[in-house]
Amino acid sequence: MELVKKHSQFNWREKQEKVFITFIEILIHELILALSNFVKSFEVECDASGVRIGVILVQEGHLITYFSEKLYGVALNYPIYDK
Repeated sequence: MELVKKHSQFNWREKQEKVFITFIEILIHELILALSNFVKSFEVECDASGVRIGVILVQEGHLITYFSEKLYGVALNYPIYDK
C-alpha cells in the first residue's frame, strides 16, 4: 500500500523479498482454483466501484474462476447496474 501514496519510490529490500517469496509459495503449494462440476450449482458474486469491476465464480464455497477489470473512458460513466 505504500506504493500508491503520492511521491513514493519503490525499493526492493528484505521486506519486499520476504513478501514476494511467501506469495510465490502460496501460489505454488496452495490449491487456489477448484475444478468446476457442472452437475452442481454455481454462485456468481460481483462488485463494481467507480473505476473497477470484479467477479468471482464459486461452487460450494470453492473459487472456480475470477475476473477483474479497470474501467476506462465512457465505461466510467455507466450506471452501476450496467457496470
